[in-house]
Amino acid sequence: MKKILAFLSFSLSTSTLSTIVVSCSNTAYDLNEIIESDLGEIQGPTELPTLSDIIKAINAKNTEFQLEEDDVYIKKNNPQTLTKATLYSSWKSVKFIGRVVVNYNYINSKKDLSKIENNTILNLDLNIKEEVVKQVTNKIKELLDVDVFEDTDIVLENLVLPKEEKDGSVEVKSIETSEKLFANKSITFVLKLKETKTNINTVIKISKLGEIKDEEEQTILDAINKVNETSFTNQLIIKKLGDGKSANVTAQESSKFEGSVKVTYSLPVIVDKKDLNEVTGEKLKITPSDDNQQESFEATAIKRIKEVLNIDVQKGEDFSVEKNDFVKPTPDKEGSLKITSTSSSKKLIANKSITFIVKYFSV
Repeated sequence: MKKILAFLSFSLSTSTLSTIVVSCSNTAYDLNEIIESDLGEIQGPTELPTLSDIIKAINAKNTEFQLEEDDVYIKKNNPQTLTKATLYSSWKSVKFIGRVVVNYNYINSKKDLSKIENNTILNLDLNIKEEVVKQVTNKIKELLDVDVFEDTDIVLENLVLPKEEKDGSVEVKSIETSEKLFANKSITFVLKLKETKTNINTVIKISKLGEIKDEEEQTILDAINKVNETSFTNQLIIKKLGDGKSANVTAQESSKFEGSVKVTYSLPVIVDKKDLNEVTGEKLKITPSDDNQQESFEATAIKRIKEVLNIDVQKGEDFSVEKNDFVKPTPDKEGSLKITSTSSSKKLIANKSITFIVKYFSV
């Protein structure tokens, strides 16, 4: 019996000593001393950061002391705010004691659907609900930078599909349980059928424009309209190709046309125009070779101009003679013929005049 009691006494002493040793080896760290408390920015979908959000941020700053949710808690009478929280060590924790105040900048990552301008237009490729959902989610992604899904983040209500003569509409509301959007926000979109565009090569069927006066964009556009009997104004982008004889014509993206076409043309041959005033002195005296009619004097004047200026000119195209510009000669008195170069002449400098002295023709 004495041996049994002695053994039990020894066993109890050893067990107690072992417990004491284990307890002494588990060092509990003071939260306030070990934690880097400035956590920077925290993002989350809730109104305030959760304990899990804060612990995750703490562990990112203090990798050697990994907190778990059983180690700390937040008191109900001292809740977290948008900028700070007080964490208390839990009775469950064997690693930490005390408390710590951490600072951060909490940003709610949810988006506000109502920030989208009301009656934003959506252009539909297909006139079906699935296309509306696609365009709605794409537009929300474009404007709010968030991917949303029907029945998870949004619902579509009061859908009216568009017609050719009338726009449609749809009301989009955010769901209360959405983790991406603030709850119960709404926006109305206007729905339009996407306009079917016409390829310009089916309208500009004649691409050879002939001779044009210059390469100004308006000149090329006027030539396109003339030969094709069209009425383009600002729907086209005209880009000269630099060779003096062609240009690319592309439909404006905002117009009802699409595509491009190459047009060709020629420019006037540049001629060194002559000045009628170089015909002077005795060269201004002419006598017809057959009769005293005005046409005979004009024909003689044309020959004299060719003789002096070395060019062939034509009445109407290169010069004009007004009603009172011809004075018919008589046997006793000389007459006169005044000619004036036209503004459209390609051979004569415009608006120059000379007066020939015409003598009576006698057989």
